[in-house]
Amino acid sequence: MSPRDYCVLSKAAPAALTQGELAERALMDKTTMVVTLDRMERDGLARRTPSPTDRRARIVEVTDTGTGALRDAAAIIDGLYADVLGTLSPEQREVFLDAMVALVGPGGPLAVVDPTPNAPRRRSSRAV
Repeated sequence: MSPRDYCVLSKAAPAALTQGELAERALMDKTTMVVTLDRMERDGLARRTPSPTDRRARIVEVTDTGTGALRDAAAIIDGLYADVLGTLSPEQREVFLDAMVALVGPGGPLAVVDPTPNAPRRRSSRAV
């Protein structure tokens, strides 16, 4: 499971959200959300069903397989946090995590990473 998959599943699990609402909560553009959900449906982690109130919208539901995968991933993340942050006191850990959220969260200086200008382009496999 990718970090993106975990983000989507963890936000979809507690509530019935449309693809658009889920994209907004996960801070993803709609195209990325569609591609992510296509893959997650193929893997049996989630399913999209028609919205009962808007025929254009799809509700994202986490499957039983997705719930199990989410639980397994959460256990791995908790273990990683314990390993990495275990040397800090609870107070230090709280300050550190608050600082990280301030840096990378909405409005933080690292919230949006611009693509590298003049980055080398990969040649398409069709161009060979």
